[in-house]
Amino acid sequence: YTRMGVDKSLYYLDPYKMKNLAGRDAKDVYHTTLNYASIFANRAIAILGSAHEQVVVKGKEMTDSECSYIEDFINAVLWEIDNSLTNAGYSTLQSWCAFHSCLVGRLCSRSLVIVENKQIKIDFTPWDAEYVTYEFSRDLDWGGYETKRPSYDIENEYKVKLLGSTGTVVDLWNDKKNLVYIDSDERINRAHNFGENPIIYVKVPSGSMFLDEKFEERSGE
Repeated sequence: YTRMGVDKSLYYLDPYKMKNLAGRDAKDVYHTTLNYASIFANRAIAILGSAHEQVVVKGKEMTDSECSYIEDFINAVLWEIDNSLTNAGYSTLQSWCAFHSCLVGRLCSRSLVIVENKQIKIDFTPWDAEYVTYEFSRDLDWGGYETKRPSYDIENEYKVKLLGSTGTVVDLWNDKKNLVYIDSDERINRAHNFGENPIIYVKVPSGSMFLDEKFEERSGE
């Protein structure tokens, strides 16, 4: 998380200040903030974001029409995700993935497929990994997302009235339950029958792959 904060500071071009050996701001020094880091990041993001994704399905003894049917379905799901994201004020999925791959090194989301009255609903919410807490064993045991949100937004989704203008929401999931805390109070405790944890947490395949004591800090850079 510290590394994520440093990278964000470089991207935002937070003013650089030279420090002395005691860790204090050096005196009688002209501090200059160069924009190289931000330029490099934006170029890398643009290259990743311009990649063309192509869905190809192949299967033993499957006809071309059967493969095309599945390809069309997957493309329709991706279109539905992009449509719901832009309606909610996010960027498209590919833009989100390009940005967070470059600057955070981890991709997270809550990904639900709900069937109601023979209709499929895709409920996909991207999570910023800087605010995600998680635990792996062989699989992702649980994952939680902490966000500060406007009170009207919280009331609209959870029917909870708050006194202040904002509130903190923690959305926790495992393979059996969903827990929601609003300003530290448990508001939702519900079981689900999805059969698995609907949280996705993936590190980009860059950085160190040594399994030493610094592996978490150095992996997924």
